[in-house]
Amino acid sequence: LVAIFTIGAARAGVIDDAKESVRHHLIIPSSAKFDKLHQRGDYICGTVDAKTTDGVYAGPNVMIYDTTTQLSTIVDGSQIFKLMTDTMKRDLDHACS
Repeated sequence: LVAIFTIGAARAGVIDDAKESVRHHLIIPSSAKFDKLHQRGDYICGTVDAKTTDGVYAGPNVMIYDTTTQLSTIVDGSQIFKLMTDTMKRDLDHACS
């Protein structure tokens, strides 16, 4: 029972790290609403919705956090996704499916 609790606590800590990292990308970090967060290998994936400068929620976007590098990104359909190679898109799909 103790081992299960420890694993659960460790996973919760990684999820919290992912949320904190993603918040750094947001205009209003405190408005972040996370959903469907799950770990797959070295990645935490899910969606995040946050308020824009107009104070309205923009709609959920895919987020990914790499637990090995502790870096995150929000895939919002803008230039970052357009600049991704097909291999990068496959890797993202594999990591977060």
